[in-house]
Amino acid sequence: MRRIKISSFAKIRLRIIFVTMLIHATIFIGLFSVIRISSEVANNECSFNYIDSIIENHGNPVFNFSSTTDFKEAYPNLPFTPLFQNVYPYSLKATKLYFSEGMSLRKFCSVKVKFDGENLRILSTYSKSISEDTIQDVTQNIFKKVIIGERQGNYRRFLWKCKAVDKNGTYLLVFLDNSIFFDYLQALRQIRRHVLFMGQFFSFLFSFILSSWAIHMFKIEFNRQKRFLSDAGHELKTPVSVISANVDVLLSSYPGNKWLGYIQTETERMAELTKKLLYLARSDANENKFLMRSFNVCSSIMEVVLPFESVVFEQGKILEMDLPPEGIMVYADEASVKQVAVIFLDNALKNTEENAHIKISVSCQKNKCLLKVYNTGLGIKPEDLKKIFQRFYRSDTSRNRLTGGSGLGLAIASSIAEAHNTSVYAQSEYGKYAEFVFEIPLDTKKIKKAIG
Repeated sequence: MRRIKISSFAKIRLRIIFVTMLIHATIFIGLFSVIRISSEVANNECSFNYIDSIIENHGNPVFNFSSTTDFKEAYPNLPFTPLFQNVYPYSLKATKLYFSEGMSLRKFCSVKVKFDGENLRILSTYSKSISEDTIQDVTQNIFKKVIIGERQGNYRRFLWKCKAVDKNGTYLLVFLDNSIFFDYLQALRQIRRHVLFMGQFFSFLFSFILSSWAIHMFKIEFNRQKRFLSDAGHELKTPVSVISANVDVLLSSYPGNKWLGYIQTETERMAELTKKLLYLARSDANENKFLMRSFNVCSSIMEVVLPFESVVFEQGKILEMDLPPEGIMVYADEASVKQVAVIFLDNALKNTEENAHIKISVSCQKNKCLLKVYNTGLGIKPEDLKKIFQRFYRSDTSRNRLTGGSGLGLAIASSIAEAHNTSVYAQSEYGKYAEFVFEIPLDTKKIKKAIG
């Protein structure tokens, strides 16, 4: 089954849309949270003011209730007037405007109780449309809070306040039904849901159009650079081949000429660089062909390692292989897997000193096969670990000039891993070791057959 690939531009576009919608959602939720909090503050201010008026009236209803009419009068030291004062209940002035006139319509109850230290006895009640059972339940539960020192608060849908009448354990409790505010909050939640849904819809539409316009310009420039890279690679390929052929002819006539040897070395380096550039150009254009099939990865790695043994010996280094003798069947492009192994081994040879230890191993982990190349030495700096797979990135520029590194090998390994829907990564402890890992898909059909 062919893997569906999402282009880099599509990923960037999705990120733009996601971030835009997230910002809009945060703004909407924050705005409604401010409205809710400001409403609750205003409601509580007005409700407790009304309860205070009832307490001052000895538990009897108040029909001409009024609150402070000026915010500056209530808070004379405040240097500004709240933004929502004339829009939504937030100040005492707005409280009076929005809540006070209807406050007398709310259900409330005042209860005078006697507490002797153990028993609670109700002396008298004044109730407005609240049942006896509710009064008994609320009074008993509220007084439990009074005993521990609380004098006001909320219980279920009621706001309450308590005042000691005398020193003999007589208290006056007043609790006000706050259901109207809960109904308002419920309506506010519904409005929030609808506004959030519509806001997200328009946010998606806006970000979709904006991202299309923004990405279009980047795509034009990227395609221009990609064409240049591909054309440059093709244009360089022919003259490099001609130079290489002529150098070989000259070396056969003048063997041992060091100047011709330098030309040959740099020509080979240029040919290799051109080959890598063409590979990456084809990878960007999704033109690289991969022959996905089942094969024994251990046998393939063995074929790759054998030509390196003489090079390792000449450089005075130690090469170790850890390959399961029974082999591991994977489902991938064999040539690409070999190419990654060559890149890892070549990278290990170029970045290690004499007597360094290089180890290549293959192992299974869940549904993946792990190809690892480990080497001792300087390792990789922590800040370079995430950058080394970028094109032309070289963590040690001076060293790569000496060893001939171009900074494209690991980028090719990364593109191969992406084509196989897996990953490639590096692990290192700077000053001690470096290890590169390539994940290869296992041949699940062979595994199921073996289990069966």
